[in-house]
Amino acid sequence: MNKSHHCLLSRMPGEFLEGGEDFPSMQNASRLDDAEPKKFIAVCLVVRRLENLDRLLPLFMVQPYGNCHVFVAVKGMTEDNFTSLVLPRYEYWIRQGRVTLRHYPGKNQVSDLIDTVRGVELSPYDLFVFPREELLCSSGFLERINRLHARLSPHHCSYEQGECRMLTTRNGVQYAEPPAKPANPLFYTLTREAAEYLMECERNPAQLAGLYPDRRDPKHGAYGHDADSLMMQMVSYYGGENLSSMEQETSFLLCPSPAVSLNNPLVEMEESLHEAMTDDPASAEYLVELEHPYWTDCFRILGINGCRVKLPEKATVLRFTERELVLQWERWGREQFIRDKEEGSYRLYHTAVLRRKGADNPGRRQESLDLVEMALAAPPVRWGVCAVALPRESYYWLRDWIEFHLRAGAFRVVIYDNTGSTGSRRVDSVFRAGRLQRSGTSKRGEEYGRLTAHLSDEDIKSKLDGLSARYGRERVRIMPWQPRDTETGQIIHGQVEAYEDFIRRWEKELDWCAFLDMDEYLYCRPGTSVGTILEQVEAKTPDVSRIMLKAWKFRQRWSKDGPRDIRRDMTHLPMSDGGEKNLVRLCDIKAADIHWYWKMKRGTRCVIADPEGLAFCHYNASDKEMENGPLQTLIRPRDFLTAGIEHR
Repeated sequence: MNKSHHCLLSRMPGEFLEGGEDFPSMQNASRLDDAEPKKFIAVCLVVRRLENLDRLLPLFMVQPYGNCHVFVAVKGMTEDNFTSLVLPRYEYWIRQGRVTLRHYPGKNQVSDLIDTVRGVELSPYDLFVFPREELLCSSGFLERINRLHARLSPHHCSYEQGECRMLTTRNGVQYAEPPAKPANPLFYTLTREAAEYLMECERNPAQLAGLYPDRRDPKHGAYGHDADSLMMQMVSYYGGENLSSMEQETSFLLCPSPAVSLNNPLVEMEESLHEAMTDDPASAEYLVELEHPYWTDCFRILGINGCRVKLPEKATVLRFTERELVLQWERWGREQFIRDKEEGSYRLYHTAVLRRKGADNPGRRQESLDLVEMALAAPPVRWGVCAVALPRESYYWLRDWIEFHLRAGAFRVVIYDNTGSTGSRRVDSVFRAGRLQRSGTSKRGEEYGRLTAHLSDEDIKSKLDGLSARYGRERVRIMPWQPRDTETGQIIHGQVEAYEDFIRRWEKELDWCAFLDMDEYLYCRPGTSVGTILEQVEAKTPDVSRIMLKAWKFRQRWSKDGPRDIRRDMTHLPMSDGGEKNLVRLCDIKAADIHWYWKMKRGTRCVIADPEGLAFCHYNASDKEMENGPLQTLIRPRDFLTAGIEHR
């Protein structure tokens, strides 16, 4: 066996792993008689999240373009997890000689690129494609690269500045389209000559100067480029071409990702997770090790759901900190795992259901279970979020809004579905005449009706029901809310009435509730949490029953062409008065309102929260307001979701 063409088994990071050939079979090449010569393509992936590897590898494996090999440098996990979890997952493709997986520790961005093909014989390959981890691509991705490079000089490199960017949905079909603003390319294509030069630059950083016209590196002087600046310089030096400028196509139908494993209980959740690509750390995947008296396994966490890796046993994540993990298993009871060190496995500490029957002392067993239930009880303060909404107006952010507040610690999230509303009866409401609802236009002029015309009310209801089932109907409730005007019989808004209905239903189950709209997101200072703040209020100022929240104004969610990704926009306007919302103790409410006129029990008081400590982010500022206003980045709306997680 020629060792230069095969992977050797080794446990050392950076060494080749068993079963993957370095280049496609030459027999395939001899059968190619197309008009365009088929180039041998090396796809070079760097991944830090297992979910992205699960999504990307199947996409490349179902490409009809067969003259390729996928090299993957896996980062962001321990070597043991890589060996026990990742390699067996893709063993079939590795042994077919289509994939090479290697584990490398993280270094710098440029080394990450080279790690994919470090030590590989480059001569069999004509092109080296370096995609971003968040790439979305069509089934004809590699064929397109081959077709366009057939029109270029054999020495020219390329990049993609206009394709495969963001997901959008039209007529129920997902497409990848260019973003609203220019962004870094989502992939680069190097010729073999350029790839060899890239390797030489790492071995001898002085070679970087050769990429510049004056033979001097103007910014760094030493090896320290970030990946994008270096790759763009490489592409430019080797006659770079923007592939999107070479053809008129503007969108590609996405190829659905096949399940990597038939025994993956989280496959449906993964598909939803991949609908929106994000750098938000709150959407990260976690992989932890569990030690149980009956087994030892890795446990995979996505949102508030998780499952064991070796067996398809699912659980709801009730609490997750650096020291503690509490799981509600789907098939049995609740278990608490504790980690004694910053690194290492979580060990079983308590279980709320005995796994074996017939204990010698049933009375003592029940006493023990009672103590365990106390140890695993919910936090001292239970709080929730309530919104009355036209779900169509918030369709593209339904999952984000729900998951955000669950991650923030909400015990219950309730949405009153006001579909069919023709307006409000309140004399001070902009919705009184019903014109906005009938035209599908928000009070800020966002034409959500036109932009969701391809969706029926049943489609939207189905998505809401699916989200409730996904996160647990005991935690996420969708309440049909179609109150009728007694005179006209038309469905009305009835926001205050919905709040009062909520209070009647849940005042004995919840302590506090934030009454918000669906373009509003709670915020608190990183390092603390909403629950911690409420615990302090009840302990130190028990007479406070109402906390008024000020708003930080961010850009509105809809553009003229469709939905915006509000998670990436960090700029906001300065704090302004008006439009405050409320976080209220339910047992003290005598009469509800929307903004200012809540009535609380005698002897209680209202306070206004310091907006830098506790507030809400309102995505309602128009483009004109954002252009004319003095923009700030004082707060980052989602940082508190992961900072100080031990307090939640």
